[in-house]
Amino acid sequence: MFHLFFALASESHETIPSELAEMIHNPAPLAASPENVVIGVVLGLIGLIILLALLVLILSPMRKLFVSQKDKNRLKYAFDQLVLLDERLEKGDARGALKFARNCFVFELISDPHLLRPFREHHQNVLSRCLLIGEDLGKRPEHLGAVEKLYLQRTELMELLIKAQGSYKSLGERRSKDGKGIPSWSKSDFETRIAQIQVELSANLKEVKSELDALLRTLSSEGESGITYH
Repeated sequence: MFHLFFALASESHETIPSELAEMIHNPAPLAASPENVVIGVVLGLIGLIILLALLVLILSPMRKLFVSQKDKNRLKYAFDQLVLLDERLEKGDARGALKFARNCFVFELISDPHLLRPFREHHQNVLSRCLLIGEDLGKRPEHLGAVEKLYLQRTELMELLIKAQGSYKSLGERRSKDGKGIPSWSKSDFETRIAQIQVELSANLKEVKSELDALLRTLSSEGESGITYH
């Protein structure tokens, strides 16, 4: 009897560890239950949403910096052209100065509100140089007043566009934080207003180019002087 008991105990002692070792080295695969699949998909979507949100937070300031730098570079080019124009005027070379005049004008839209004032003042300075060139060449710059008026309008329109786009964006961000979307009527009002300003800017640009070309043609013409001296 005792011999049989010890034999069974010994056999049991030898087989249990080997079975455990087999389970450790070759575990049975987990069944992919529908619940596990759903949880995996949900977690993946949450991770994707978080990643996209982080990308927006990172790229949004970078986009603003890029746009602002682009505006600054365009204005800097125009400023540099005005410096070259002034150098020619100081040498008494009005016709040479006139060659740089068109490059002093900026036709692109300015998106940085802090650059609107330099934009406006720069074009006033350029037009004052055109007046000096006209005096040196004995030409009457008849279209100068029209160009000045159009550039003042352009500055005002760009300011309106920046404010409208900023208000639209701020409203969207506030509503998004509250888990809400922008009401359709409000969205329609903003988009209509922004589109209207953009149309006005496009029409303004055509007039600017037309009047500016007429101004520069008058200054560069070889005909009789438009100014009568007494």
